[in-house]
Amino acid sequence: MKPVKFVVLGAAALASIGVFLDWIAVTGDVPALIRDAMPKSGMENGGPIFLFFLAMPLLAAGIGAAKRFGRGLSVLAIIGSALASLLALVKWADIESAGDELAKLGGGGSVGVAPGYWLVFFGATIALFASFVTLIKPEPKLQPAYPAR
Repeated sequence: MKPVKFVVLGAAALASIGVFLDWIAVTGDVPALIRDAMPKSGMENGGPIFLFFLAMPLLAAGIGAAKRFGRGLSVLAIIGSALASLLALVKWADIESAGDELAKLGGGGSVGVAPGYWLVFFGATIALFASFVTLIKPEPKLQPAYPAR
């Protein structure tokens, strides 16, 4: 039993939890109209798509924890966590551009990345690297207790 499949499971679960937390932190003197118009939580920033992609490594690691985490499940986990990581990078660029636009308006406010985003990004990235480890060295096949005659 390889512990790496539990790393994939835990990282994908933490990333899924991060989808429900805040991704954008608005600080300083920002007008209420702008502050209320910004989508702050992960569910407002494409959360269902992230949950769909993060369900792939969760499903693969769940099946792997119950049975065997082989190369096929590793590929499924790699696809889901890679897509979630890439989309998280795109969202980071969106958050940074929103901060730049707010700075152009003037005022003392700023827009930054909140902890929920980092949980999604690092969870998906850790699940991606752990899935690569399981692809390179999968679990051995189970031997039957009694050999066939």
